[in-house]
Amino acid sequence: KRWRTCASLICRGQSHWISLSAEMIEVGGRPYVLSYLVDRTEQHAAELAVRASEARFHALFSGMLEGVALQRLVVDADGNPVDYVFEECNPAFEQALGRSRAAVIGCRGSAVYQIAPAPYLAEYARVARSGQPLRLEVSFAPLDRLFDVAVIPWQDGFATIFTDITERHRAERLLREREDDVRLLLESTAEAIYGIDVRGCCTFVNQAFLQLLGFASTDDLIGRNLHELIHHHHSDGRPYPARECRAYQVLATDQAVHVDDEVFWRQDGTMVPVEYWSRPIRRAGQTIGAVLTFFDVTAKRQAERA
Repeated sequence: KRWRTCASLICRGQSHWISLSAEMIEVGGRPYVLSYLVDRTEQHAAELAVRASEARFHALFSGMLEGVALQRLVVDADGNPVDYVFEECNPAFEQALGRSRAAVIGCRGSAVYQIAPAPYLAEYARVARSGQPLRLEVSFAPLDRLFDVAVIPWQDGFATIFTDITERHRAERLLREREDDVRLLLESTAEAIYGIDVRGCCTFVNQAFLQLLGFASTDDLIGRNLHELIHHHHSDGRPYPARECRAYQVLATDQAVHVDDEVFWRQDGTMVPVEYWSRPIRRAGQTIGAVLTFFDVTAKRQAERA
C-alpha cells in the first residue's frame, strides 16, 4: 500500500510546504514503512503565483468592456492558413456578436460567421506569423455593426480586441452631413458671412465674402486677424484700432451689433461701404466667437447722394 499527502510545517520559525509519501515494504520477511519527505516550498509558491496570475487575467478578461477572442490558426498539409478556431472569448464578445461562448469555443471562424473563407483570414494569419499587430475597421453585416479591431499575436494564433463603434460612426456621419448642409447654406446665400474666434481670428468665410472683397481662397484668411486685413482704416483714411472696432464689441458685451456707416477693405486696397451685423457665438454659456454678415451698400449710398 502507498500513501501520499502534502502539509504545511513550521521548521525553525519558517513555513515549509512538505510532500510526504509512504509505502509498506518487506525486508527479510519483516514489514517496514518506507517514507519520503520532499520540501516543495518553492514549487508550491510558484504554483500559487501562477494561479493568482491566472485569476487576475480571467478577472480582467471577463470584466473588459471591449470584446476579446483568442483564436488558433488552422493550416493545411502545406502549412497554408485555411481557417481559425476560437479558443476563448469574454462576455463582451458574446454580447456584441450575439454568440454564446458555448456556440463559439472550439468552432472554426467559417462556421461561426457562416462564411468561407473565414473573415479576414489573410490579415489574421499575417499577424499570427509575423508577430506584428494590426488595426482594422470591420463591418459585421449580419448585425449591421461596425467594429474597431486590434489584432495582436497570441501563442500559436492571435487575439482580437474590438470595440463597437457603430453609434460613433453614425454620429460622425450625421455631423458631416450637418456640416455639409451648413456649408451649402453658407455658399448659397448672397450675403457675405465670416466667423471669428475670441482673438478676432478668422474661423470661416463663405464664397460671397471672397467675391466681394477680392480674395482668391479661404487659405488667405483662415487663422488670420480679420480686422487687420479688412477693417484697419476708416473711410477717410484714419487708422481704425481693433480696440475700437464695433464688430469686435460683441466679444466683450455678448450683445449683437448692427453698423451701417463703415467700410471694409478689399485685398487690392480699395474700400467698399458695408452694412453689417455682428452676433455672438455661444457654447456652454460662454462666448467663443462671433459671426458677421455684411453686404455692399455702394448703390444705396449713391442713391442717397443723388
